[in-house]
Amino acid sequence: MPNSNEIIAVLKITERCNINCKYCYIFNKESDLYATKPKQMSYETARSIAQFLSRGASDFKAGSVHIIFHGGEPTMMRPADFARLCELFLSLGNDAVKVRLSLQTNAMLIDSVWIDLFSKYRVSTGVSLDGDKESNDISRVDHIGRGTYDRTLVGTRLLMDAAAKNRITPPGVLCVIDTKQNGAAVFRHLACDIGFSNI
Repeated sequence: MPNSNEIIAVLKITERCNINCKYCYIFNKESDLYATKPKQMSYETARSIAQFLSRGASDFKAGSVHIIFHGGEPTMMRPADFARLCELFLSLGNDAVKVRLSLQTNAMLIDSVWIDLFSKYRVSTGVSLDGDKESNDISRVDHIGRGTYDRTLVGTRLLMDAAAKNRITPPGVLCVIDTKQNGAAVFRHLACDIGFSNI
């Protein structure tokens, strides 16, 4: 849980996504503004945000700054560019201010390169998954309408394996529950079948 003197910043570092969730408020709610924006956050923009957060931490005497990388799908960013962002934001830390980095992902692009980055920069992860295959694949589909559960699970297993080896912290899960689905069954699948402890 965040403490009272923690600044939390959710940064949309990529504008595009490799999937096309039916409920997505960016891509499926009659707006195409995303198409006019850069595909990923520029380093110059990130540097301005870092300066803003640094001033905020000082002004509000914050003991910590928690930066959550979001998208689109943040792993669509080039890994080298993501590393530069991590180094930039971690440089905000000092004896008085702790910096935490997190990333929300559909996990479909997770590979050893991303695991290495999460380990190096101590990035915690959250996986977006809406329950078991049947529940998830109702809305979380790719750009040609195929369900994403199986591919998300592959990336999730890589994250969990890295956590079991103490390379990264265990991933959490972010779940949108359709009221037509059995919420208890969704929970049991995420917690018991997959093994998420932070839902």
